[in-house]
Amino acid sequence: MKKLVAITVVFLSINGSAQVNNDSLLILLDSVSGTARITLLKELCWENRYSNPSDAIKYGLEALSLTRELGATEHEASINNYLGVIQRNIGDHATALEYFFTAQGISEAQNNMTDLAYAHNNIGDIYNLEGKYQEALENEFKALTLFEETGDSLGVSYCCHQIALVFTNLEEHSRALQYDERSMNIRRSMGNMAGVAYSLISIGMNHLSLGEISESLESLRESGAIFEELGDHFGLAFSMHHLGIYYRETGNHQEAISYFTLALELGRETDSPIRIRNAAQELSEIYAELGRFEEAYRMYILFKETYDSLYREENLVKLSQLVLRNEFEQRELVQQAEIRRQKQVRNYFILSLGLAVIVLIVLHSRFTVKRRANIELQQRNRDIETQKEKLEELYVSLRSKNDELSQQYEEIAAQKDHLVLLNNQLEEQKRELNETLDALRRAQSHLVQAEKMASLGQVTAGVAHELNNPLNFICTSIKPLQRNVEDLLAILTKYDSIIEKDKLSARFNDVKALKDELDYKFLLNETGSLLDGIYEGASRSEHIVKDLRTFSRMDENEFKGVNIHEGIDSTLLLLKHKVQGKITIHKAYGKLQHVECLPGKLNQVFMNIITNSILAIEEKGDIYITTSSVDDKARISIRDTGKGMSREIMEHIFEPFYTTREVGKGTGLGLSISYSIIEEHGGTIEVQSEPGAGSEFIITLPFTRTES
Repeated sequence: MKKLVAITVVFLSINGSAQVNNDSLLILLDSVSGTARITLLKELCWENRYSNPSDAIKYGLEALSLTRELGATEHEASINNYLGVIQRNIGDHATALEYFFTAQGISEAQNNMTDLAYAHNNIGDIYNLEGKYQEALENEFKALTLFEETGDSLGVSYCCHQIALVFTNLEEHSRALQYDERSMNIRRSMGNMAGVAYSLISIGMNHLSLGEISESLESLRESGAIFEELGDHFGLAFSMHHLGIYYRETGNHQEAISYFTLALELGRETDSPIRIRNAAQELSEIYAELGRFEEAYRMYILFKETYDSLYREENLVKLSQLVLRNEFEQRELVQQAEIRRQKQVRNYFILSLGLAVIVLIVLHSRFTVKRRANIELQQRNRDIETQKEKLEELYVSLRSKNDELSQQYEEIAAQKDHLVLLNNQLEEQKRELNETLDALRRAQSHLVQAEKMASLGQVTAGVAHELNNPLNFICTSIKPLQRNVEDLLAILTKYDSIIEKDKLSARFNDVKALKDELDYKFLLNETGSLLDGIYEGASRSEHIVKDLRTFSRMDENEFKGVNIHEGIDSTLLLLKHKVQGKITIHKAYGKLQHVECLPGKLNQVFMNIITNSILAIEEKGDIYITTSSVDDKARISIRDTGKGMSREIMEHIFEPFYTTREVGKGTGLGLSISYSIIEEHGGTIEVQSEPGAGSEFIITLPFTRTES
């Protein structure tokens, strides 16, 4: 009985809260994706762990697959714990341990103390069920320490409950009561009355083992009253089951049958195979002990239908003993009838001494009675033999069906193990293929983007080179031309002074008329202005060509020290047509030393971020570019006054192919490539943003590259 108590106290006894409506969760599942879908799948897995284990496993495996697909590693440990609990509930302790050990490894790697505590707790539970009590206690006390360190009162209460179960199996009932009472007090302080009720059941069974009958009955009845008040029929079935155990242990079989029957009905009402299984098992054994074989057989069949496990051998022995006992009782009745017949014959002979005639009549009569009695006795013997044969056939049939069910169970278990193995192999292959596909996609995107930027660099470099020679010619010729024009004007001015001085104007009236006609003074001023304009245009063109050459360093594959301000300026030059009349650029450059980098790739990062800032500003706005030196590193801040981003978007912006733009208007590769380039330079890139408040990208780069 003590072993049975340890096995039947279920995992969820600590929380006892009402289950979330399964249909509501399924409706929500169709409308969510991403990590929200993982959360709902976990909830469905947990809610179906008793009522529908196959569906629970399906939801758990889907959640585990989605977790690996999305990289949401924070959910892996808890999902493995859930799947292990379900495998434990259906009796597959080996598979359950695999899941719990996996959860333990993941939790240790992630330094996740909560899931690590539950993993140790669950491992201890399996060892307890397998009879490895020392290993069970080691894991349970590890879990208890972790729960206490993390301040998880719920975990402490459940762990104390599990430790009490181990001490119950070790028959150390006083120590078991100490931990059960600690668990109950924590649950009561948390207002977890369902958990209090489960603790009372365990306390009641330990009192029963210690012979404290009244305390045991009081605890069990109190637990039933709590479940009834909560309307928790699942827990009430559990309480009624243990009241049945109490009355069976105290010898009151009728009361035991009543409570087990009530537990069975509540199990059917709550659609709980575990409750039905346990109640049917107990009823089958009690009916067998009472000689009510037909009812025992009916309960046994119900037990087998709800749980494919071996029918307890001791019950079969009891059935056979009861059959033999019934046979013995029937033979004893025959012998007693024979003794009574012999006494009657003797009395007839005594009477015959005095009444000869009467004796003859009586003898004749008694002979007839004897013959009839013999016939009746023979008939009764045949009936007994027939009943015996039927019972033997029933016994053989039961053993045969049990053997068939055992064989079917082993075959199903083997098929299940094979399917689990195949599923694990397929999951591993799928994961490897997904990783390979992601790597290929990233490589392809990097190649495409690099090819685009290389092509842009080649074009800009070519244009800069072709423009550079004529611009050099213009820039080098404009100053001498300006000097020559000034010299010619000086000569003309000298001629004018000579004419005025020598009063020769009458001889040069036609020249004076031509000057007036051509507006000589305006020509002089315009010529100076034109020469200044040509010089200014040539200087600006030379500056543009210089910026183009700076930006076009895309094919430079060696790290070199460069002025990053030149790279930013060259990028702004190429984007000038997008910001003119719409966006004001504010530059606040600090004093920076040269940064060792790949100039072309770094310009590509500036191009991607500034382009995104431009797209984020729907009408007019500002972009602030600030540089400074912080902790021997260059810090570049690019802040805009655009529409900003939500926290969910910020969590994904550096992922390949993630974009918030419409289909066909963005590849989702720019920021992913930028992130890789900054990592390649040993730097970091961060984003700060709020919806409606703009976004800021902060890049930090070491001035000197460290060889890895």
